[in-house]
Amino acid sequence: MGAPMPVLVMQGVALVLIALLATTRLVHAHPASTLRVHVRREDEAAEVLMSLGMLAMLLPAGWPIPRAGWLAVFALTAVILGVMWVRRRGGACCVPSQCGHHLLGSVAMLLMLAAMAGHSAGHGHGEPLVAAGDPALLTAAGAATAYFAVDVGVCLVRGRTRPAPALPLVLRHRTRLTARAAMNVMMAAMLVSMS
Repeated sequence: MGAPMPVLVMQGVALVLIALLATTRLVHAHPASTLRVHVRREDEAAEVLMSLGMLAMLLPAGWPIPRAGWLAVFALTAVILGVMWVRRRGGACCVPSQCGHHLLGSVAMLLMLAAMAGHSAGHGHGEPLVAAGDPALLTAAGAATAYFAVDVGVCLVRGRTRPAPALPLVLRHRTRLTARAAMNVMMAAMLVSMS
């Protein structure tokens, strides 16, 4: 968003990779897999959606769904994740739920889409939040940016302290944390560039 083309390309590649990793984990979640207890479907589906939504923001035309469609998708996602976060504690899965984190990500996506009102997606064409004149929107974007920045540090600490289990690379805790940290950096950068 206003970044040089090589940076946008690197972000795009990272987002595609994050989406592919989450999709691969979803494949491991099928009922016949012995690895399904290491995957939370709702988290992986949210990760795929978030990656594709951010990728769409980088593209000039906002492909494949128009802005109004993305607004509806992320509003619905935020509601579903919010309900799941409140209702679901623990379960049979050995991976902690990230519904709260993905809920905040969905809200941040809504903030970014609101900031882009009336403009095409990608390449910094969004209306700055300050220019929008909405202090509540600007405050929410600042809080979201701070959350994502702090969460990068949390991911780095957790990644260093947890041993790698004998799981496929895509299911390892460090792989997930690396993808989460990368997504956090991109989310924070997009929010900052729009404020």
